[in-house]
Formats: sequence, C-alpha cells, structure tokens
Amino acid sequence: MPGPDLATVARALLDHYGEEPWWIPVLLPGLDRADELLLGLVLCQQSRWERVEQVLLRLGAAGLAGWDALAAADPAELVPLLRGSAYPTTRSRLLPRLAAEVLDAGGVRALLASDDPRSALLALPQVGPETADTLLAFTGTDVPVVDAYLRRVLGRLGVVDPSASYAAVRAELAAMPTGGVHWEVLHALVVEHGIHHCLTGRPRCAGPAVPRRDYAEPRKCAAHCPPCGGCPLAGVCPSSQVSGGPAGGTTGG
Repeated sequence: MPGPDLATVARALLDHYGEEPWWIPVLLPGLDRADELLLGLVLCQQSRWERVEQVLLRLGAAGLAGWDALAAADPAELVPLLRGSAYPTTRSRLLPRLAAEVLDAGGVRALLASDDPRSALLALPQVGPETADTLLAFTGTDVPVVDAYLRRVLGRLGVVDPSASYAAVRAELAAMPTGGVHWEVLHALVVEHGIHHCLTGRPRCAGPAVPRRDYAEPRKCAAHCPPCGGCPLAGVCPSSQVSGGPAGGTTGG
C-alpha cells in the first residue's frame, strides 16, 4: 500500500494536535527571539528540549544568556549551568566561541538579513543544516526541517526515504505541497507525533498516547494529554500496527 502525500499528513496532524504557537516558548524575555532560538537550538543538539529549557532558564538567571556575556564567560562557570544539555564540558568551551562569532557577524538578526542567511548560519561553529533550517523556519522562512522525528514519522508513512541524506530529503520535501501548513507548524507537529505516537521501538498506533513531558510551557501538548484515542495516521500508514489496518497485525504498545 502506498503511503499518503505530505499534505494529507500535515492536515491530519494539525486536526489531531492543533497548532501550538508556543511550541518553542519565549523563556528569556530580555533576549531577542532570534538569539534565544539559536542558543536553544544549539543546546538542543542530542538533548531533549525540556532539559534545554532548564539550561536556558539557568543561564538567564546567571546573566549569561546574551552573546556578550557568553563570549566572555569562564567555561568552568558554564559547566554546571549547562548540565541537562549534552556534553556540558565540551559545550562550555564551544559556546563562547559561537558567541564571539555571532557578535563579529553583527548578531543573529544581521545573519538572517544577509543575502544568503542559510549559508551565513552554517558558517557558525556548532550550526549544522538542521539547526540552521529550524532557526529559519521559526523566523519566517518556510523551509523543511529534517530531524530524527521526521525521518521516523515520514519514513514509516512512505513519504520520504529515511536513509537518504539530509540534502536529498530536504530537497524532496521542499517540492511537496503541505496543504497550506507552514513548516514552522509542521515541524512541531511531526516532533509531537514522534513523541506521543510514532515511537522508535514500539509505536502507539492505538491509544493511549505517551503523556506530555515536563515542559516549562504548561500549554505545550496539554490539549491532547491525557492520552487520546490513537494515532491520527493509523488508517493511512503502511506501517500501522492497528489490527485490520493497512499493515494488519496487532495493536502497538
């Protein structure tokens, strides 16, 4: 059975989860939104977002969330503040370098306003394609974001080849209609689906979904937690484990 198109997936996820404009909340109101996004996205590499939220709050409370302060920070002072994000000791040395290069470039807004903002972001240390595209998507540029959740969810649905390169998947998705759902929203929906239903080992094709994580933003995921009645894509997913569904078999745990 062929999988659904991306527009069908996007609309089904939006109908099920709803749009959450606070998906990446403003935790540091004294910091420009673009600056907070870049800092949070770098810290989120190989880390869970709810843990990164606590790191951001600690950095803000210590007066070390801004690029000027981070560029001058003592790595030994940063290490305990960065615990919860992956590799805090390594990051304590790398973040001041990132901060210095952001400042040299005139700030994140200057990078975003450049002729080629994606290339400008990729020139920064610790910024790869996923981080750059996520920042672009959440600052008004409608570009696909290829992360592990997307490869898992859209790979099981047959929309993309999950083993293809980042560039190949990104180019393929960029050519697909999304049914009017912008990538800022669609990225959040795919991540949410990967958290609640389309799990790595035992997907929850039938309810209940995995409950919300301990996010700092209390509204995040709250509308469909406690658990819903099942995966909104079970009826069109070739990998569905719902009995009698496209793939037959037993109900996922």
